[in-house]
Amino acid sequence: MDYFSRKKSSSGKYYYINEITGETQWGFNTYFKTKKRLPKGWIRLNLDGKSIYKYILGKKVLTCFYSYSPKSHEEILKMTYEQLIHEEEKEEACRRQNLFEKVSRLLKHTPESICDESLQYLSTKTNVPVEEIIAYIEETELATKANLSVFSKIKKSDIHFLSERSIRELCGVNIREAEASKAMGEIDEELSCYIGGTIFKDPVMCSSGHTYERAAIER
Repeated sequence: MDYFSRKKSSSGKYYYINEITGETQWGFNTYFKTKKRLPKGWIRLNLDGKSIYKYILGKKVLTCFYSYSPKSHEEILKMTYEQLIHEEEKEEACRRQNLFEKVSRLLKHTPESICDESLQYLSTKTNVPVEEIIAYIEETELATKANLSVFSKIKKSDIHFLSERSIRELCGVNIREAEASKAMGEIDEELSCYIGGTIFKDPVMCSSGHTYERAAIER
């Protein structure tokens, strides 16, 4: 991941510095080769000769290695984490992942160790009041201009979000369904006959150690 920092010139106009190469450039508020303005908060910069679109996060401009024309910010926020990855809307995916990691640092635990735990459980586990965790998430979201965040939508619509929603789901990085789907696919593959591709009904093991459906291997 590569970052640009934003600085104000003596004329009051912002310019951007590539923190890896040290190169500076002015940003553009329009799409490439058009006069159509970008959604609020977005900027177009040049990276290795290509136009890239970035979302400004406070004083930082978060960069992912890809190039695409963003949809409206409201549309991006409504997408699930899996869709963000699939559609290459990675600025928003990075923002959500960063939020999740910041909350884990607040709780002094690794993201992996808390990903499936609820706010209520985490509060007891870490001795951090629920109210403090919620306030931290909301302040962080506000600082990144994510007023339509996944967390705010869940909080408004689910009265049981404290005890029944996992922290990564509240941060918008819930990948439980994707993981379950992948696991089921692997199970199906393990329980399927290599010859016929169907789930075993009458499996037999050959002297080679491989298992097949009886009718298929006999045929």
